[in-house]
Amino acid sequence: MCSGAYINSQLEKLAFGGSVERERIYHCGDCNLTIDSRAVEVATERGKDFVTCSACGSRFPLDDLVEQSKKPDDRIKEIDREAEIGQRLAGLATTTKQRRRDGAFDLFLCHNSQDKPAVRELAEELDNMGLLGWIDEEQLLPGDIIQEKLERAIHQAGAVAVCIGPHGIGRWQTVEYHAVYERLISESEPDERVHGFRGGDRGLRVISVLLPGATVKQIPTFLRRHMHVDLRKSSGIQRREAMHQLAAAVLERR
Repeated sequence: MCSGAYINSQLEKLAFGGSVERERIYHCGDCNLTIDSRAVEVATERGKDFVTCSACGSRFPLDDLVEQSKKPDDRIKEIDREAEIGQRLAGLATTTKQRRRDGAFDLFLCHNSQDKPAVRELAEELDNMGLLGWIDEEQLLPGDIIQEKLERAIHQAGAVAVCIGPHGIGRWQTVEYHAVYERLISESEPDERVHGFRGGDRGLRVISVLLPGATVKQIPTFLRRHMHVDLRKSSGIQRREAMHQLAAAVLERR
């Protein structure tokens, strides 16, 4: 049912207003005869749930697929949103090299160094999708003042992934996390309903990302009220869906 509704929504979106007309055609394959549209109208007006072939008497159920295709469908909105995300990622993928040279990263990867292999894999997946993840081993050079460069990256980030693996939050990662949350608070508004803070629509987005081997209990207390992304599955459709969720969250900030 969703496919018909989706096709209808796309026709309505792309066509001139009021230019789309629909006609349900019933055809008898045995007789190779198309049932007259007036016969369909009369059967509908009389409350019948079928129309009859005038040649062989075969009955064909009258359905309301066309009418149902006009009804709002939440799934259509989801399909449209997925298509939009795909288009935006495809566009970003064409500018990856230039954005990397310009230091225009999409997501700061706050992580425990002991979970580096899983974070490297995450950064590579993001790169393949068209998103650039800031990871220290690629951005820190000999002679850099580490803390200053990390602070600058966190300050410039539109989104931060607090990656949580089997080793939990590391000591240096804790320092990064505190800097991230300090910025989140400074850019947010007090929300008495939850005794916390509510970020603006275009403010910093902080996302807890569970890596393979992690548990929900390891998510820092102040981040538990935020929805997290579950990447504990290393492959398969669940992993792809989770990566899509992460990409959608990052793009929401762009």
